[in-house]
Amino acid sequence: MNNLLLSSEGVGLEGQQWLPPLRLHAGESLCLHVNGPACGKEEQRLLGLLTGIEQSPGLRVFGRVEFARTATGRTGFLGRFVQPYPVDWLLRAGVSPRDAGQVVARLGLKPEWRVCNLPATPRTLLGLEAVWARGAEAVVFSCAGLDPLGRRAVFEVIRAHLETCAAIYLSYPYGTQGWHERDHLPGASCLNATNPASGPSLSLRA
Repeated sequence: MNNLLLSSEGVGLEGQQWLPPLRLHAGESLCLHVNGPACGKEEQRLLGLLTGIEQSPGLRVFGRVEFARTATGRTGFLGRFVQPYPVDWLLRAGVSPRDAGQVVARLGLKPEWRVCNLPATPRTLLGLEAVWARGAEAVVFSCAGLDPLGRRAVFEVIRAHLETCAAIYLSYPYGTQGWHERDHLPGASCLNATNPASGPSLSLRA
């Protein structure tokens, strides 16, 4: 059985980003070093390619690849009055009522808490749980905005799910004590997502 989920021969993007040559099989993990910004236009194009929403020559998506979107509350006028509970958010993300209740209990969240009041780490974990509950074969995720303990918690659950769901980590640089650093998903193969035509990537402390 062919367990190849994603194959790229290299796809150029606007700006400094590009999707480098890669092959992702079931059970594997990749770490894409991207320059950011997170949630920017370049990231959206990259996500579109990785998940198969956008087509490009030299790129083939064979499996179900999904991006783990962080759980967020409602915005706009209604958001001032109606903010979802964790179970509500999971239900809208396509999770069954039974699985949604189990996820909230497993993460140690109280049903009466509002998503908008949760710290960044549980909101990131809710997004991952939604992807796994929907049966994705590979997940694309980032840890933008998380502290070191949060990133570690996310890495642990990602590694625990690798047998059933491969992973692509978008690793963004962050500043700490005057240095630019970036995290690596343990055990993952690392690839540079900086367009070679744009010059050298951001210099990081070893």
